[in-house]
Amino acid sequence: MIQDLETLASRILARESQRKHSSLQIRERHPDFFHAVTPRPADGFFGAVDGGLLSEEYQGFELVLVRAVGVRYHYENGALASVDYFPSALPDPKLFQYDIPVEEENVGPLRSLTRLIVEIGTALEFAKSMDLDYLFLDGSILPQLVDKPRGGSKELKDLYKRVIETYRKLYHTCKERGIVLAGVVKDSKGDRVATYLGEGRMRDPVWLKYAMHLGEMTEPIPYADNPGDQATLKDIGEDLASRVWIFYLKASDYDLPFRVEFYSDSPDLGEELASLLLPLSAANRLFTIPPFLLEADIRARLAQRSMAYIREFLEKRLGIEYNLFRMRGSNKPF
Repeated sequence: MIQDLETLASRILARESQRKHSSLQIRERHPDFFHAVTPRPADGFFGAVDGGLLSEEYQGFELVLVRAVGVRYHYENGALASVDYFPSALPDPKLFQYDIPVEEENVGPLRSLTRLIVEIGTALEFAKSMDLDYLFLDGSILPQLVDKPRGGSKELKDLYKRVIETYRKLYHTCKERGIVLAGVVKDSKGDRVATYLGEGRMRDPVWLKYAMHLGEMTEPIPYADNPGDQATLKDIGEDLASRVWIFYLKASDYDLPFRVEFYSDSPDLGEELASLLLPLSAANRLFTIPPFLLEADIRARLAQRSMAYIREFLEKRLGIEYNLFRMRGSNKPF
C-alpha cells in the first residue's frame, strides 16, 4: 500500500509540473486576457442567497427538505455597518413529499429542482422586498443541464418549468430595481475559458491557478457562444442567457481562482465586480469567498438531525408499520 501511495504521489507531482508549464505557456499566448484588479472599498447593500437540502428515499415516495436564506450586508466605505436577513436569520425548512414514480435518472433533477424553486424563489422575494445594490447567488445564475429532467412525469416537467420561470422573473426584477445580479461558483468544474481561448478542454481552476497572478481577473466572456444550442439556456431564453458573462478572480495564492457570473448588457460590469470582490474575498487566504455568501451558506445549512426528527416523528405516529415505508437499507441491524 505504501508503495502504491508513493507511486500515486509521484504521478500527481509530475502531472502538476506539466500542468504548470502548460498553463504558463497559455498565458504567454494570451497576455491581454489577464488584468490586474484595482481594489475598491465596498459601499451599499450586498445581498446573498444560498439554499440547503436534505433528502431521503422511501419505497414509493421521496422526501426533500429545503431551507433558503437571504443575507444583506451594508457596507460603508469598506466597513460593515449592519447585517439583515430574509425572511429571517434561521427560517424553518420546507418539506416536500413526492409520491410520484421517479426514474433513477430523474432523482437528482427532482432534488435539485426542489432546492432551486425555494432558493431562486427566495432570491426573487428578497429582491422585491429589500433595498439591494448587488444580489449574489451561491453558484451559477443559470440552471444547469443536470437540472433538466429526462422525460419523467408531468409533475416533474411542471416543476422544471416553474424553476425556469422563476429565474426569468428574478432577472427582470433585478433589472427593474437596478440590482446587479451575480453568482460566485466556489468549485467550478467548467472548461469555458479554456475552450474559449482554443486551448482544449481543461477544468478552468486547475490551470488558471498557475496562469493567473494574485489580484488578477480574466477578461469577461459570454457564458456561451451559442445559448440556443444548450437545452437549459434555450429554455430560459436566448435573450437572457446571452446577457450572462463570466470571469475568474484570484484573491489568494493559497486558494484556487473562483468563477463569477453576472447578468448585464455589457461585460464592462465585470471590472466593477472584481474590484469590489477582491478585497472582500482576500480576508481568508485559504477560503476566498465573500463573507456575505459564507454567512448565507452557514444560515441555510441543514443538519442531518433535521431529517432524523422527521423519521422519528413518523415512526411514533405510524408505529411498526412505518418500516413498510422505509427503504430496506435503512433497517439494517448494523
